[in-house]
Amino acid sequence: MEAEVQGYLTEFAILREQILDAVKGLNYEAANWRPLPKDTNSIYVILCHLAGIDNYWVRHIIGGETIDRDRDAEFRASGHLSEIVKHWEEVFRASKRILSKLSSSQLGETRTVIRPNLGSVTVRWCILHHISHYAVHLGHIQLTRQLWEQR
Repeated sequence: MEAEVQGYLTEFAILREQILDAVKGLNYEAANWRPLPKDTNSIYVILCHLAGIDNYWVRHIIGGETIDRDRDAEFRASGHLSEIVKHWEEVFRASKRILSKLSSSQLGETRTVIRPNLGSVTVRWCILHHISHYAVHLGHIQLTRQLWEQR
């Protein structure tokens, strides 16, 4: 495996571990609670969205797979935390297989991104964007948990 790709996978592993730590021990009510019902997302929704962005950025944009994604449904989702964590982990395993096979030359290849309309970007840019997206949502999860615990 390319050293650069290994670095990206290590960063994903760190973020994923921090996310799992942040959701550990939450019950159904906590996982589905929205601090501001109209303007924020529950931890369950954020995890559902993380699975959606794994499918979109890695499996679809980078890997070229056809996926069936209903982005709007990600933001309406609710359920048991264990179910969405299991789904998220399954999706990420598929993404990890794609990422681990990338060569240095493939990292420089371009992909066309229609949603959002970014035009032509490199695979490397897609991975870095995806890592930053994970980090933003880690912060959302951590803050939502803090608000839940102090409500």
